[in-house]
Amino acid sequence: MTKFIEWFFIGIAFICLPFALLFGFIAGLVCKVLGIKEQNFTRYYDGLGELTSKATSEKKCKMWSGRIAIGPWHDAQLLVKGKVLDNPEHRSIVTKELLMTQNNIDSILDAVKHAPSYLDAIGQGLDPLVPQDTVNVELCLGESGYIDPYVAISFNTSHNFVWFSVQNAEMTFLDINDTTV
Repeated sequence: MTKFIEWFFIGIAFICLPFALLFGFIAGLVCKVLGIKEQNFTRYYDGLGELTSKATSEKKCKMWSGRIAIGPWHDAQLLVKGKVLDNPEHRSIVTKELLMTQNNIDSILDAVKHAPSYLDAIGQGLDPLVPQDTVNVELCLGESGYIDPYVAISFNTSHNFVWFSVQNAEMTFLDINDTTV
């Protein structure tokens, strides 16, 4: 019975996918015909700096980004959801979490260097803390409905995707995925 339900939902997905693609295409054409264009918007926030986003209106900006220095990475990309920025209480919570992370980045990176997955990568001759791409620093409030703020830092290295979270200025989780597989 569970296989039937599984295949039923897979079938529905394959039926709905062409309609979703068609709707996206039509919506794009309508925007083009009506002359609706995306614009760049800029805002300044204390503790976060200048953030930019791109959408057809400022209210439709879902994700804001900026540049910050954090530890050894002097040009990291800061990412914050628009819903978080629009709520002053949530904004102050994530700003505080970011400042604690920046102030204690040395001890956080030390904790990363003592994690088993980091030591395994070093044993294979790879240093997971040397990014090849942009370092992303995302400010998160946690699960929907709960305020459990954390900072997520992620980047690609030559052979891995590295993601770790920081809460209350302590590394709480480290994930190093091999991208060569």
